Amino acid sequence: MSASPIRSRPSPVPAPRRPSPVPTAAPSPAPSPAAQPGAPISPPPDPHGDLRGTAIRSALWVALGKWGNQLATLVVFTLLGRLLAPSELGLAALATVFVTLFQVLSDQGFSTALIQKKHVDDADRNTAFWISVGSALVLMALVAALAPLASSAFDQPQLGAVLVGMSPMVLFTALAGTPQALLERDFQFRSLTMRTLYGSVIGGVAGVVVAFLGGGVWSIVVQSVVTSFVAVVFLWTVTKWRPGLRVSRRSARELRDTGVSVLGIQLIGLANAQGDKLIVGAALGPVPLGYYFVGTRIVTMLTDVQTSVIDAVSLTTLSKLQSTRERLRDAFYGLTSMGAATAIATFAIIAATADVSLPFVFGPQWEPAAPVMQILCLMGCLNAVIVFDRNALIAVGAARAALVITIVQCVIGLGAVAAAVPFGVIVVSFAVVLRQYAAWPLRLRTLRRHVGISIRTYLGHWSGPMLAGVVTFGVCWGVGRSWDPGRSVAAVVLFLAVEAVLGLGVYVASLRVTGPPAYRELRGLYRALRSRVAPRRHTYNAYVSRHAHSGADQPPAAAPMVEPDGVTPIR
Repeated sequence: MSASPIRSRPSPVPAPRRPSPVPTAAPSPAPSPAAQPGAPISPPPDPHGDLRGTAIRSALWVALGKWGNQLATLVVFTLLGRLLAPSELGLAALATVFVTLFQVLSDQGFSTALIQKKHVDDADRNTAFWISVGSALVLMALVAALAPLASSAFDQPQLGAVLVGMSPMVLFTALAGTPQALLERDFQFRSLTMRTLYGSVIGGVAGVVVAFLGGGVWSIVVQSVVTSFVAVVFLWTVTKWRPGLRVSRRSARELRDTGVSVLGIQLIGLANAQGDKLIVGAALGPVPLGYYFVGTRIVTMLTDVQTSVIDAVSLTTLSKLQSTRERLRDAFYGLTSMGAATAIATFAIIAATADVSLPFVFGPQWEPAAPVMQILCLMGCLNAVIVFDRNALIAVGAARAALVITIVQCVIGLGAVAAAVPFGVIVVSFAVVLRQYAAWPLRLRTLRRHVGISIRTYLGHWSGPMLAGVVTFGVCWGVGRSWDPGRSVAAVVLFLAVEAVLGLGVYVASLRVTGPPAYRELRGLYRALRSRVAPRRHTYNAYVSRHAHSGADQPPAAAPMVEPDGVTPIR
C-alpha cells in the first residue's frame, strides 16, 4: 500500500504586518516537497546505495590492477623460468618463505584492523604506522643475525646472502601498511592499482635484465626489492596523510584486539601457504622445490587473477555491511557463485593440457612440474570459493573463528606434507589438496554459525560448476590423448587454441545443465561487459540480486565487487 499524503488542517491567515526597519535575514530555501503540506512521504534513502556503486567502481580499478599485475608477473615469471635453473628458482622460493614471515610480523595485523574499524582517528593511524615501522627495523636486524644459521641449517651457502638482500622488503611492508589501509577504507583503488602496476613492471624489467646478464638467483632478489620500493614510493606520492609523532596506548589496545587475531590468521596461513615449501626444500633440496614452486605458483596466479578482483574490496565492503547481516549474506553467496563459475572452467582446461602447455611456455626443463600443477588444480577449484571466507568472518567480528579454521587446516596440512615428503613432490601435491578438502566441513559450519549461511545453498553454488568442470576436463583430456602436437610451435599453438575453445564450449553447455544459477550469472555478466550497461542496472544484479531473499519492497543488497592466506602484505 502506498503511503497516504499528509493532510494538514488549514490555519487562519495572519494579518499583514508593516515591514520592520531592521534588515531581514536572507530568505530560507524552499522546503523540500516531502516537507510541504499535502506532499507524499518519500521512502528513506538506501544507506548502502553509494556503497554499492563505489564498490563496483573500485572493483573495476582492482580488476585493471590485478589483471595488469598478473600479466606483468606472468611475462616476468616466464622469462625468468627460461633463464634460471630449477635450483636457482628453488633457492629464491626458500628465501621468500623467511622474508614473508618477517613481513607479516612487521605489520602485526594493524592494516586489516584499520580497515575493519568503524571509526579511525589520527591516534589510530599514527600508532599503527610507528609500531609497524619500529617492528620492521628490529626484524631486519634479526634477519641479518640469523642469515648464517639459515645457510648452515639448509646446507645452502647462498641462502644467507639472499636473505639479507631481500630484507629491505620488510621495511617497505611497514612503510606501506597504514597508508594502503587508509586508501582501501576510502575505496581509493585507482591509486592502489597504479602503484601495483608501476611496481610490477619496473621491478620485473630490472629482474629480467639481471637474469640476462647472468645474475642467477640475484635476479629474483632485484625484482622483489625494486618492485616493493617502487610501490612504496608511489604510494606515498598519492597519500595525503602524513604520520604524526603521537602514539596512543588506547589506539594500540583497540587495534590489537582485531590485529592479534588477524596476525594469528596470517601466521598460520603463512604456515599453510609456505610450510610445504619449507619442508620440501629441507628434505628434498632446491631442485624438487623448484618444480613444486612452479606448479604451486601457477595455480596461485590463476586463482588470484580470477578471484582477487572481488576479494580485494570484499573486506572493506562486507565490513560496511556488518550491521545488515542479510545483505552481507546475500552478497557472500554472490561471491561464491561467481568465483566458482569462472575459476573452475580455467582449472579444468589447464589441468587437461598442462603436459603440453607448461614445457612450451617455460621451457623443457620444467616438464617435471606439469603433474604437480595438474594435481594442484583440484585445490584451485576449491580455493576459488573459500578465498572469501576469512574476510566474511572478519567483517562480522568473528576473526577468532577464522583463526581456529586456519589453525586446524595448518595442522592437517603440515602433518600430511611431512608424511608425504619422503615419497616425492607428486605425493606432496596430493597431500596439499587433501588438506584443503579435509578442513572444508569446519569452514562450512563456522560460516553457518557466524554469517548465517545455508550450507545447502552454499554448496549449490559450487557443485554445479564443479560437475561442469569434470565434464570439461574429461573431454579436453580425451582430445589431448588422441592428438600429439609434437614440438612444433605452430602445432602446439593450434593444439592449445583448439583445447581452449572446445573446453569453454563444453563447460558453458554443461553448466547450463548442472548449474543454471551460475550459468545465468555468467551470461548476465557477459552481456553487461559487452554492452557496457551501467553497473547499477546489470553488473550489480548479476552478482547479488539473484540471491536476494528480502521482500519486494526492500532494496536489494549491496554488491561487493571484490589472495589466499599467508600472502605477502605488500605486493
